Amino acid sequence: MVNGQIRNIFYLTCAAVTAAVLLSLFAGLFSNLTPSFKARLKKKAATAPLFREAGKLGLTYESVLSAPMAAMGKPALWCVHLSSSQAYYEQGSARPVDIANLEEMPEELYRRNSGDYSCRKALLEITGLKTFDFEGARAVRPQARFIDYR
Repeated sequence: MVNGQIRNIFYLTCAAVTAAVLLSLFAGLFSNLTPSFKARLKKKAATAPLFREAGKLGLTYESVLSAPMAAMGKPALWCVHLSSSQAYYEQGSARPVDIANLEEMPEELYRRNSGDYSCRKALLEITGLKTFDFEGARAVRPQARFIDYR
């Protein structure tokens, strides 16, 4: 009976020490993640009005091309994919978008992986149109600035 109680006390002590070590590891990890988590929450709160405005406006690639002056300076919530340092509107699309601050976009969210066609919405500000002339043929693409993601 005494040996069983000693064994139980030993097991409980080992469990308590293990729990304390794991708790301290998680507390250390949490304290390291807290500043970035708080910064992300602060940015989401600051961009929330722009997300709402973009949802109300409902700007599409075609609407920006058809009425660029009305879209200038307005927020747009677009599905964007990155491929070879170029951004494209919608998945599987050949409609390029020039994003001035492309390096600020988190590539892991917007890179088109093989077989992965999920779409993350990017909050963009429409900044203008870029026109290309190729021996009589004319191409136009929207220019934008990346703000945040959803």
